[in-house]
Amino acid sequence: MNHIAPRPGEDGQRLLIEVVFDLVCPWCYLGVARLMRMLDNRPEAVVEIQWRPFLLNPDIAPGGVPRQDYLVRKFGGEDRARRLHGSITELGRAEGLAFRFDAIRRVPHTLDAHRMVRWAARHGAADHMVLALFAAHFCEGRDIAHHEVLAAIAHGLGRLVAETAKVGVAHGGGGGAQGQSRGQSRGRGRGRGRGWGRGWGGRRGWSGHHRRWRRRKRHRRGQNLRFRHSRQGGRGL
Repeated sequence: MNHIAPRPGEDGQRLLIEVVFDLVCPWCYLGVARLMRMLDNRPEAVVEIQWRPFLLNPDIAPGGVPRQDYLVRKFGGEDRARRLHGSITELGRAEGLAFRFDAIRRVPHTLDAHRMVRWAARHGAADHMVLALFAAHFCEGRDIAHHEVLAAIAHGLGRLVAETAKVGVAHGGGGGAQGQSRGQSRGRGRGRGRGWGRGWGGRRGWSGHHRRWRRRKRHRRGQNLRFRHSRQGGRGL
């Protein structure tokens, strides 16, 4: 959880809650479950949740990696991971979450899953999408990097959400989820689609917005060099 900050609304105080999360982070799932339980106990609260994507494993392969390889790389072996997962499972049971770490076969890249959250937000379904994606990964062992799995999850939230999300991922997620995910995970700040993306069909390449941004940057750099050279008495470039 990033922070909780009240701000005035038309009907009194409104809480803006920003949640920085990744869909393969079990602690994030626990935190979100506790947040939702708290909000259920405060029905009078007027709350707006903003989901801020974060890539826990930004350098992971687009198709994910086998879970065993990931555990060796991250924890040094399965024994240490098993002890940690046992503790998380107990905490999750208290929140009504049935963690099934043994059902997870691959650790996915979550960029497209974050895009689904962003596009579900256009229909007011971001909260439901986040919970559905968390449950699919941690409780069912489904690979949320596969577009077929993402499409099925979106379909479960309604036809409009499914159609909008599919178009969004196919066109690079509108840029926002991609830029925010890669920007936050690498500490570059939040951009708007300035990055390398993967469409619904698996094609990879720079987004159109990123190409335009690079052209403008090169143009501004050239203008600055010409101005600096002219002030020094040169003839320009």
